[in-house]
Amino acid sequence: MKTRHIRSDSHRTARPERKERVTVTLSRESAEYVRARSTRERSHVSSVVERMIESARRAEELRQLNASISAFYDALPESAMAEEEAWGEIGAAGLAALVESEDDRTLSTPK
Repeated sequence: MKTRHIRSDSHRTARPERKERVTVTLSRESAEYVRARSTRERSHVSSVVERMIESARRAEELRQLNASISAFYDALPESAMAEEEAWGEIGAAGLAALVESEDDRTLSTPK
């Protein structure tokens, strides 16, 4: 009887994401900035641009998340806001007690 070899995805080596070539036109100042940063970081210009884009993307996602959180809390009725404030005070008091006990242990520990 022949043994069948089954290929499993878990045994495959992970390949890097396939990149797409893009041509852009930059101002002279922007091009010089990217090249200088590339030299400083000792990486390819495309890697520098990729990191800059990813940084901008993360910043935009953070702005959107903060806006969503603000909208959520702005839409809460007054009673829910009062409850949230009460829970916040309880949490802050617990955190303060935890920090104080840590400080006490640090001061009492012989060095």
